[in-house]
Amino acid sequence: MTKEQIKIKVDRRLKEGSAFSRAELTKEYTKRYASHITHTVPNKPKRHHPKKVNLNNSNKIAFLDFEFGPIYGSYRRDFLITEVAVLIYDKKSKELKLGEVIFNPNINLVARGRVKNKFGKYKQIEHCINPYKNESFKYDKNFKLPKSDLKIFRQEWNNKFLEKLRLFLNNSLNGIKDIYLFGGNEDINLLNKYKIKIENTIDIQAILQKNNKEQYSKEIQSKLKIESNKRYSLDLLIDRFEFHNAISNNKITFSKFNYQLPPKKGYFIYKHNNLKAHSASGDCLRLFYIYKELIEEFSVESK
Repeated sequence: MTKEQIKIKVDRRLKEGSAFSRAELTKEYTKRYASHITHTVPNKPKRHHPKKVNLNNSNKIAFLDFEFGPIYGSYRRDFLITEVAVLIYDKKSKELKLGEVIFNPNINLVARGRVKNKFGKYKQIEHCINPYKNESFKYDKNFKLPKSDLKIFRQEWNNKFLEKLRLFLNNSLNGIKDIYLFGGNEDINLLNKYKIKIENTIDIQAILQKNNKEQYSKEIQSKLKIESNKRYSLDLLIDRFEFHNAISNNKITFSKFNYQLPPKKGYFIYKHNNLKAHSASGDCLRLFYIYKELIEEFSVESK
């Protein structure tokens, strides 16, 4: 290959940004054109690194709640999730968004709750449900399932619902500054079980336990009065603050504010008639109610 042929080929390759073969990099070419290559070969493009979201700059906070129950015939804390809901509150625009996902596994679960008797005391109740069949039946504490069946049920839930749970939480909680739970140990344990990592969680129950009660009005202080060795329950707080009367005509009413419940769109789909206690959506609204009435103006963690 002559000098002129090499030069033409080199110029063309340089213009195209192509690499050279060993055969073309002859001693004569290297001696005559190496300095030219050094200065004219295009630099490698810089790799683009997307900017990380600075969570501390977000105006949005979220309230997260799960509904779950142990597999019937298993140990008490062998939980499977039946509902998850996220309520997002933009502190700047005052906008609310609410979303939920309901799982209906064809698996018998134990549902536990509390009801208030005529003396104003709460009583623990438990029965069995099958979410898929929408059936309930009597709980038998002596019933046990073999370990092989329990393993099958857990795997069945994972195969059908785990990816759906992850997708919902990732889409709902991306870029949220703080995520509020109530007594969230069980919730966090469930997330750890499914290897879902959520940071910036705040326990509303813990905030109320340590808040200085003297900063509240005497009326609120009386409603917050409990025995020193007891912890607040969500049922007790909502009962004392009459949350059941706070929702009407798709509005949630506080002592100082009124909020329109969010529309049904995108991920934020829910049933307005399913905002009762012990539904994931209903409990998210209850957490928001407690936050607005008892925490937002009074607690360092909320600011």
